[in-house]
Amino acid sequence: MAKIVLVNPSFEPIYVYKKNKLEDPPNVPRAILCLGTYLKSKGHHPVLIDAVIDEHAMEMVMREAQDAAFVGFSVMSSQITNALKLSDLVKKNTKAQVVWGGMHSTLFTKQTCEDAAIDFVVHGEGDEALLELVDGKDPSEIKNLAYKKDGQVIVNERRGFFDIDKVAHLDYDLLDVEKYITRTLVQTQKKVRMLPIMSSRGCPHRCSFCIHVVCKDRAYRTQSVDCTVNEIKRLKKLYNIQAIKFAEDNFFVNRKRVKEICEKIKDLNIKWVTECRADYFRPGHVDEELLNLMRDSGCAGFTIGAESGSEKTLNVLKKDITPQQIINAAEICYKYNFVPSFSFIVGIPGETKEDVLKTVKVIETVVKKCPILIGGVGLYLPYPGGELYNYCFEIGRLTEPRSLREWTSKDNLNMMTNPQKVPWVKNSEYMKNVAFYGGLYFFTNRRLSMYIKRDPFLGLGFAVFVLLTRLRFKTRFFYLSWDKKLFNLAIQTLSRNMRSASLVSRDNKEKSNAPPL
Repeated sequence: MAKIVLVNPSFEPIYVYKKNKLEDPPNVPRAILCLGTYLKSKGHHPVLIDAVIDEHAMEMVMREAQDAAFVGFSVMSSQITNALKLSDLVKKNTKAQVVWGGMHSTLFTKQTCEDAAIDFVVHGEGDEALLELVDGKDPSEIKNLAYKKDGQVIVNERRGFFDIDKVAHLDYDLLDVEKYITRTLVQTQKKVRMLPIMSSRGCPHRCSFCIHVVCKDRAYRTQSVDCTVNEIKRLKKLYNIQAIKFAEDNFFVNRKRVKEICEKIKDLNIKWVTECRADYFRPGHVDEELLNLMRDSGCAGFTIGAESGSEKTLNVLKKDITPQQIINAAEICYKYNFVPSFSFIVGIPGETKEDVLKTVKVIETVVKKCPILIGGVGLYLPYPGGELYNYCFEIGRLTEPRSLREWTSKDNLNMMTNPQKVPWVKNSEYMKNVAFYGGLYFFTNRRLSMYIKRDPFLGLGFAVFVLLTRLRFKTRFFYLSWDKKLFNLAIQTLSRNMRSASLVSRDNKEKSNAPPL
C-alpha cells in the first residue's frame, strides 16, 4: 500500500477561503476526490489537501510528503503559481515523486513535464494512469502518462475513457466535508446542506470555448441509473443533505436516463439542480412530461448557457442554438415554475457593439418572459487551447509562454483570471461595462424584495444601483460608469467592515473562553 498526497492548489491571485467571508465556500475539489476515492478502493492510502480552503496547506503538504511515495497536483492554468511553489518544496525536501495532472497538464503535456520539479504528467483522465503508476508499472507501458528518459520527455499514447461505474461513490470522508456542505441554493436563496455528484463525464456538443472540445473529451459516458440513485440515498443518510447538484456538463443528453432517475428519487424529499442547454426544451426531450416529473422529483432549476443574443456570435462559439431557443427556454421555465440561471458572455473575439446590443435585447426579453430567473454576464477570458484561444492570441498579438514557469508571469495570469485587459476585442471598456451592468440587471423585483426583507438598509441601497442599471439598459447607455465605481467601492467597504466585525467577535469569544490568570 502506497501513500499518495493529492493537492488542489490555490488559485491566482492567492485566495484562501475563510468562514467569515461573504461568499459561499469553494466547490468540492472533485478531481482529487475522484482520484483519491479510486486509489483508496484499490488499497492505497490517499491524503487530500485543498489549498483553496486550508490556510496551512503548505505546512500540511510538507508534513504529509515526508513519507509519501507520490505527491500529485491537479492543475488549472490559474493554479500553476501555487502548484509550482509546492512542487519545488516537495522536490527539494522530500523523496516523493511529483505528478501533475489536470487541464493545463493535458493541454501542455510536454512543456509541463519538461520542468525540473515534475517527474510525471498525466494527460487526459488520470484514474487508471495514476493507479498504474502508484502500483509500480513501468512508465513506458502506462497510457495517458508522460515521463523523462535520458533527459527527453516521452509522451505516451492516450487510453480509452474511464468506466465511471468503477467509482460507485465519492468518498467524502477523505475531505473535511463540513467545510463545503452548507451553501446557498441560488434558486431559493436559502442555505441548505448540499453536495455534488458526478453521474456522467464528457459532452457530445462542439462549443468552441469548452474544455471538453479542447481536450477531445466529447464522448458522453454515464453511471448506471441505480448507481446514481444509490449515491443520492447514501449521501442523504450519511451527511443529512437536503440538495444535490449534478456537477456535470450535460445531464440531459439521455432523456430516458433522466426520466428513470427522476422516477426513482421523487420520494426522497430532496432538491436538485444541474445544467441544461437551451435547445433541449422541445417536444421529445425536455418536454411537458419530463418537466412535470422533474418538478415532482425535487428539481429547483437549472443553469442555462445562453452565451449570446447574436446569431453571429453563437456561430463563432459553435453553440448550435438560436436566440429564439434561449427565449423559449425562459418561457417554459416560468410556465412550470422552475428558476433558471442564465449565463451570458460578452467580449468574444471579433464581437462588435451591435452584437453585444443584441445580447442586451435578449437579456431584457428573458427577464420579461421569466421574472423569477437569475443570471449573470461574464467577460470572455481565453482558456489555453482551442480555436478561440488561438484567435485571441492572433488578434491581440500575444505571445504564448515558452515554458511552464512563464505561465506564472503577471501578464499571462491576468489574461486568464483578471479581465482588465482584453486586447482581442475593440471597445474593451464598453464590453466590461456591459458585463457589469448585465449582472445587476438580472436582479428582478422578486430578488430585490428578498434582499430588502433581509436587510432594509442594504437592500434599498442595492435597489438604487439596480434601478440605475435598468435605466442604462433602456437607453442603451453603457459609458461614464460612475455608478459602477461607486458600487464597487461600497462592496469593498462592506466586506472590510464585515471582516472587522467578525474578527472582533472572534477575539471577544476567545477572551471569554480563556482561563483566568
